[in-house]
Amino acid sequence: MPPSLRRGKDAIVSILTKYIHPSEHIRAAYPNPGNGQRLDGCCVLRREVKKIRRSEQLALVVTHESFPGVELYCVERYAKVTTEAPPDYFFDNVVVQAVDEEGDGPGAGQGGPQQHIPELMPSVCRRNFRLDDPDLLDRLQVRH
Repeated sequence: MPPSLRRGKDAIVSILTKYIHPSEHIRAAYPNPGNGQRLDGCCVLRREVKKIRRSEQLALVVTHESFPGVELYCVERYAKVTTEAPPDYFFDNVVVQAVDEEGDGPGAGQGGPQQHIPELMPSVCRRNFRLDDPDLLDRLQVRH
């Protein structure tokens, strides 16, 4: 099985049209979308938490040449990467700083211990934790 392509800024993705928001732009361009119809050639701008169907979800914000000046977005699982992003722009290079012993905040002057958590991202996203939460590592029961 070939390695999966990774998401990141400037990656090219294909998205199922029925899961793209804001949907009024998609409905205007595709009034009768077919089953499994995808919008190919979307360029990823960033990843952020958006309110979709009354819940906060991690979404990809994209642009497409058919919709100039409009930022479209979808939940990550409905986007299929067709061209990988440059390695410097991968989204899984997340670093969370642990709170030091005095509790003066992340790092507290000396940089503090750091832990790379790309393998924990699905758990973080499912539980709706904020990445700047100082108790994130404790809540995920990670030993640092």
